[in-house]
Amino acid sequence: MKIRVLGAHNLETLHTRHTCFLVDDSLAIDAGSLMTGLTDPEKNSLKAILLTHRHFDHVRDIPSLGLHTMDNGATVDLYGLSDTLDALTTHLLDGLLYPNFTLRPTPERPKYRLHPIAPERPFNLLGLQILPLPVPHGAPAVGYLVRKGSATAAFTGDTGGGLLPFLSATPPPQYLFVEVTFSNDGIDRARASQHLTPSLLADELLSAQQKGLPLPQIVAVHRDPRHEKAITHQLAELSKTLNIPITPASANHQFPL
Repeated sequence: MKIRVLGAHNLETLHTRHTCFLVDDSLAIDAGSLMTGLTDPEKNSLKAILLTHRHFDHVRDIPSLGLHTMDNGATVDLYGLSDTLDALTTHLLDGLLYPNFTLRPTPERPKYRLHPIAPERPFNLLGLQILPLPVPHGAPAVGYLVRKGSATAAFTGDTGGGLLPFLSATPPPQYLFVEVTFSNDGIDRARASQHLTPSLLADELLSAQQKGLPLPQIVAVHRDPRHEKAITHQLAELSKTLNIPITPASANHQFPL
């Protein structure tokens, strides 16, 4: 399994992109950086997108990608909670802001086909085993366990905690791609908006260690670029404390499994 980080932050700036991943060149997890993170041939090679929740930075590029690739004749399958797909069709693909690509270019061969999913109900997709897991966030949200043979990776999406189901999976993930949005100084804001800081992440990982669970390599994403230095420093200290690798990811960072 090949994993490429297309974006690793919660804001798009001159140097950062929204958190988004590409798996095996054909599956995207979230859609905030598909237009800026992929070449034209890569955009046309996408076959499916897993959405974690409805917030704009995670669905933003779906309309633009639909317009950009509408003439290639290929349908892209969108998977997400019913809440996520409903928000997408009523607020972005509504025929007013952007064309309804669930019906265009033709209802028989639309650009996008929607597939509602349910937490803890696994499914197979593109040679991968997918398990959505519920996470606490401001909108209904899931993360994903993605397996291919002996390789397993976990993607939390946006979450205020609840990492134990990812860490206790069998087999355990080799990588945990986890959001760390704020520095420790922003812990009150993180708790209010259900995001993580390095200290909140530490609580989750220490709890797993106390249960005897092995900790995977941690890849920190969805970082706020306004607090990048503090987050990176605090993650480095956490890595030393727990004696595990913690990588603050950047765009185009690759993680082969």
